[in-house]
Amino acid sequence: MPVSRLEKFMGIEVYATKSLGVGGVIRQYPEDFMVEEVLVDGSKAEINYARQAKPEVLGSSHKRNRYLLCVMIKRNWDTFLAVKAVAQRLCVNSNRIQIAGIKDARAVTAQYVTIEGVSAEELQGICVKDLKVHPIGYFHSKLSSYFLLGNNFH
Repeated sequence: MPVSRLEKFMGIEVYATKSLGVGGVIRQYPEDFMVEEVLVDGSKAEINYARQAKPEVLGSSHKRNRYLLCVMIKRNWDTFLAVKAVAQRLCVNSNRIQIAGIKDARAVTAQYVTIEGVSAEELQGICVKDLKVHPIGYFHSKLSSYFLLGNNFH
């Protein structure tokens, strides 16, 4: 079976079989691919977020600090566009929202973010289609890739 131009461009030169494919579809809907971020302390940002009595993520607390640590759950959103949308709703510069890692756009993802100089109360009024931000607590530092352990994929 000949290789298409697109596949050649991507580095696929040959197929291991001569038979045609089975006609399957990969990742037809965002829900077909789910990603949950895991931080170095083992904390997992859960897609089915429920505020329960959990150990504090990265040692965060309810005592007001410079950074608000949150779980951002998004469906079919590019990470940077999601950050920009949240920043616009909060009337802050998007540079004040930090992430540990970039997540897939065509997926349902949960990841941690820190927002500088914003309270949990200010976050309550945020309403964006297919995008939710849940406050966890306050943190002494902004998030960076230093805090990222990896991702769980479903």
